[in-house]
Amino acid sequence: SMRPPNSPETTLIPARLGAVLEPEATIICIDCGGRCHLLTQPREDGEWLPGDIVAYRCEDCRDRWDLVLPDDDESAGDQAW
Repeated sequence: SMRPPNSPETTLIPARLGAVLEPEATIICIDCGGRCHLLTQPREDGEWLPGDIVAYRCEDCRDRWDLVLPDDDESAGDQAW
């Protein structure tokens, strides 16, 4: 992956407020604009927890993105998301 030098290894993604914590099935690739598909499976109990790291792979450029599921507290103030 060609990330800028100051880019973190993992990135926080917003949780949907008032909903069960679950990562999106697809996201938009920051590098090429393609679709990234979720690679990570949920825990054995089927739950996703804040702090879980989820991986996505872009179908176009094949970049892998490792993202951190946030706490509700972390995303509550981010109304732009």
